[in-house]
Amino acid sequence: MTPETVRKALFGSLLAVAFLLSPATACADAGVPMLPVTYPLILLFLVPVIAIEVFYIQWRLRTRWRNTIIATTIANTLTMLMGYPLIWILLASLQFHSTDFLNQTHSSVFVMTLTAAWPTPGYGADWEILAAFLILLVPAFLLSAFVEGTLLSRFRWLRSDRRSTHTVWVANVLSYCFLAIAGCTVLWWRIKHP
Repeated sequence: MTPETVRKALFGSLLAVAFLLSPATACADAGVPMLPVTYPLILLFLVPVIAIEVFYIQWRLRTRWRNTIIATTIANTLTMLMGYPLIWILLASLQFHSTDFLNQTHSSVFVMTLTAAWPTPGYGADWEILAAFLILLVPAFLLSAFVEGTLLSRFRWLRSDRRSTHTVWVANVLSYCFLAIAGCTVLWWRIKHP
């Protein structure tokens, strides 16, 4: 991947994020799209996430610090800018295409899972917002770990002789556990102190 390709991908991602975060109209009964609620939290924690992954990857693979920092920063920036919004769009599309099914089911856990991207006005309890945040983290984690593992291993951005895919997946588990705990803490505080 050339620096020009990375620059174009970052620019396109920033445009997509700006488009997604700029509302056109709002309705009081339209539900709460979770992307504008949770995405700023994830961007806020980008630096600690990169730090967690850099320290773990460097510790396990004994790569050079500079290579590890640069490779992990690029991979995380790409996946954070594109991955979470992409997962949100996919889940929101699935939700809007399964409205009839959702109206007929009585399983609150199943409904909450399918409506995590855009909770309906029935979402009222604080724990439901936190659950939606955690539910969205799961597919974001899977996409992020896969993309980062592919970038860092296949393209040898870490310049390591060891296979790095497993190490990158474990680093993502650690960073997403941090995201889950820190994100829920911040969301809970914002809910309790509006």
